Amino acid sequence: MPLTNTSVIPDAWSQAHQPVAESAMRSRVDILVPLDQVPSPGWGEDPGDPVGDAVAAGGVHARIRSLSTGNTLAPSGQSNDTADYLIQTPANALPSLLVGENGHRLRVTINPGSPALEGRLFTIMGIQHSTEAFARDLICREHVTQTQGT
Repeated sequence: MPLTNTSVIPDAWSQAHQPVAESAMRSRVDILVPLDQVPSPGWGEDPGDPVGDAVAAGGVHARIRSLSTGNTLAPSGQSNDTADYLIQTPANALPSLLVGENGHRLRVTINPGSPALEGRLFTIMGIQHSTEAFARDLICREHVTQTQGT
């Protein structure tokens, strides 16, 4: 039982531990601008500047963990295979992220543990919130139907 007027968790405890959590994030991701916010006209006309690849934050530290795979039926009747991932980024990587099919996306640029993930694109489906967060937990989805064989 804590003493009266004492705090079990000191103020700024999670902020003090964020650098430790970030030091374990060996992968790097680019946070991409939502598709509906990509600048135009003329955007994507130069090589290396394809539509949809505007970077909001580049080289962000990350830790990537596979969660599950699934299969859904698209309205067209085509099978759509997906894989869900937990991607942790520093708590202050971006002040706010938009989620869902039209929100921010992540592209893996470096992943020493599994180089096969490099270049893969993930849609941020949700953000997990907690009271003492060392990192920002992003639930992401990859549509693997289009990426099989890569």
